[in-house]
Amino acid sequence: MLISPVGFTYKPEGYSLEKMKLKPKKDENGEDIKRVGPPAFVSKLIPSIWSRRVSPFYVARKLPTSLSKKWIKGYVTGRLGKGESEEYQQSLADYLFQIFIAPGTTEESLFVAFDVGLFPVNNLCEEHRLGNKSLAFDYSFVFGSRDWVNSLDAEKLV
Repeated sequence: MLISPVGFTYKPEGYSLEKMKLKPKKDENGEDIKRVGPPAFVSKLIPSIWSRRVSPFYVARKLPTSLSKKWIKGYVTGRLGKGESEEYQQSLADYLFQIFIAPGTTEESLFVAFDVGLFPVNNLCEEHRLGNKSLAFDYSFVFGSRDWVNSLDAEKLV
């Protein structure tokens, strides 16, 4: 059985989007990369936006094409393609535009399966799910060495 490890994370006690801190990150030379989270007003809007099932891609599809392309290009130059050539950045921006602007399909499922902060609505660690000790099948978890998903809850099942 292949299941995303995201489904095995409990919301930490006292969790708040406004208090969320981005983990430090290093570039290929080992230098610290300054990471900036969303502005405070955005953090306050996210729960309302999430409950209406509005994703950034939905917003990009509603904007005029020129504005959507500018928005995606800004994201690429500011985060994904930092330090890359202009040609690489443009290719990446063009690619992302094509996949983000396509009609939403699986992005809709995120709003059903997860709460704000990507904590599962129905956690798979529960006793009546994979937390059941008498399950008649095996399952495995695979986490990367620098995975963004917390593995602690999944490790309790193994």
